Amino acid sequence: MPPSTNQGMMDRIQEVRAVDDVVQHAEAAISGAGNLPRRTMAEERGVSVRIALAEDEPDIRKMFVRLLERLGHEVIFAVSNGAELLDQSLEDNVDIVFVDLDMPVMDGLAAAEEVERKGIPVILVSGHPDSESVVLDEEPIVARITKPASLDSLRMAIEQALSGRE
Repeated sequence: MPPSTNQGMMDRIQEVRAVDDVVQHAEAAISGAGNLPRRTMAEERGVSVRIALAEDEPDIRKMFVRLLERLGHEVIFAVSNGAELLDQSLEDNVDIVFVDLDMPVMDGLAAAEEVERKGIPVILVSGHPDSESVVLDEEPIVARITKPASLDSLRMAIEQALSGRE
């Protein structure tokens, strides 16, 4: 991955950490004032999605987990490659799978083929410059997110994945 892409991801991680600190302080102030706790986006919509994540970079994996949980979803498990993803039980406890394109052992597209056979929608996540050349119609993925991801891009990809299952 080009250094500029890695730097962008690291900058995004720092940004998420700073936002987390602000949110934690605000939540503490709200709860201390006796107000009702903040509702998550999933609670507001009445939908909490069970998610599996495969991302080889530990800091980025943690960031994705935090962002997905911030949206009110449950990350069932987060692993470092496609093989570990397939080793986990996917049939009954996962609604959507996020996979990184470029991972060791088994890449995201190879894992997506297996996951898609189980009827689980797959969202491709990548900071790789070639990720834009992946044609969604020809691959077993329902949406693509470019790193660094935002809450809005995650929300839109989840909505797209869920709408394809209805």
